[in-house]
Amino acid sequence: MSMVRPAIPQIGTQSTFYAGELDADVARMQVSRGDETLFIVDFRLGRRTAHRLMEQVQMPLGRDAMARALLRFAVTRLEQGLRQGIFPDSPTSEVEPIIVQEDDLPIFRSFLVEKTCGYQERIGRERIVPRPARKTSPNETRRSGPSGFAT
Repeated sequence: MSMVRPAIPQIGTQSTFYAGELDADVARMQVSRGDETLFIVDFRLGRRTAHRLMEQVQMPLGRDAMARALLRFAVTRLEQGLRQGIFPDSPTSEVEPIIVQEDDLPIFRSFLVEKTCGYQERIGRERIVPRPARKTSPNETRRSGPSGFAT
């Protein structure tokens, strides 16, 4: 007798946009199981909250950086919610709004920081980390291979 396991819910991005009537950036996320949409969540980052965030980071942030951070935040929150079972199991057509709150800023701020090593060198799209090695001459620099793509 074989048991059929239910498909694992998949998280996908429907769109990111600025909602003028809400004065907020929105990441619309869809959670599906197979071909069936279970639910849709709008993660909203209001302009005031975004300004507080920029003050904490102490640097101007472009719209693209905020959108990437909002997407990373949304995926993290959805994964946590799915593990904890706080989202519906049965399909719903209602869009659930989740507003980024003041309490979320430390986590959100961590998604704004680019994950790099202080020793990385960018060469084209690749990042190379020089590694200490036995040199054959005083002017030689040895490098490790590509460590991934830069975004």
